[in-house]
Amino acid sequence: MWISRLINTWAMGLFALIASHSLYAGCQASLVSLDAISSQNTYDVFATGQSALVQNYRLRSDIQGEECSIEVELDLDKGASSLRSTSQQQIQFEWQGSNGYQKAGRWYITLSESKPVTTFQIKYPAKQWLDAGRFSGELKAKLNGTSLLQNQSEQELSLNIEAVVLPSAKIQFYGLSQQHYDLDIGELTANKVIHSAPKLWVQSTASYSISIESMYRGVMRHQSADTQWDIAYQMLLDNQPIELSKTSSQWHSDQATSGRPIPITFIVGDTNRKPGGTYNDTLHISIEPNLAQQP
Repeated sequence: MWISRLINTWAMGLFALIASHSLYAGCQASLVSLDAISSQNTYDVFATGQSALVQNYRLRSDIQGEECSIEVELDLDKGASSLRSTSQQQIQFEWQGSNGYQKAGRWYITLSESKPVTTFQIKYPAKQWLDAGRFSGELKAKLNGTSLLQNQSEQELSLNIEAVVLPSAKIQFYGLSQQHYDLDIGELTANKVIHSAPKLWVQSTASYSISIESMYRGVMRHQSADTQWDIAYQMLLDNQPIELSKTSSQWHSDQATSGRPIPITFIVGDTNRKPGGTYNDTLHISIEPNLAQQP
């Protein structure tokens, strides 16, 4: 009896091994192509949605064999979750697709003879602050766990991918949503210093310039519109004087910033022998990033 049971056990083990191998006996598979479906690669740091950039890719395979299926591993820079720029900045991304799952930073997809083609996405979440530049990585697709396949003519494909952050800038009044602001500086007296103006709030992915244009070229004009009653004044941005007598004056910064408050100061000029009444000027303030830093 003991000998009989031993023989049966070995026979069952041998049968299980043969059956397992036979599932792959007629299965032949290769990866044919890995392509970007669209050419979109610009990441907008000011985007308000969930994703500021979505890139779509297509993977094609050639699979032969009844009920044959394979698993493909998609990997970007050895399990990384970000692309890098030459300055070692990182832009985070996420895998997504209807056919697949994520494990250890990689994306796994199952393909079959009946469904040899699939698509997937690489999504870049919004609200990542980055300086202007190019971010790149190497995307690889390879057959996973295929030691039992008869034919593995193409086991790996690769594709360089890229995300680009362009020079862009935004300016607003600090803590305010409106683009227009009326500043009442009260009674005009000579050499009066006004610190009550709202600060500017600046964001720029590159170095930038702030342009200021005065309607009356650096003077406040009397309500009568008579130029002989003009009162000159000074404007300072972050304690730096701005020459308002020009058509347009600029204030420069050679640094990108994710957010910088810039104080505004006004100094009233000579008010001697000026008539009573209301005086005003209008300033137009704009910002432009340094386009020479185009990646």
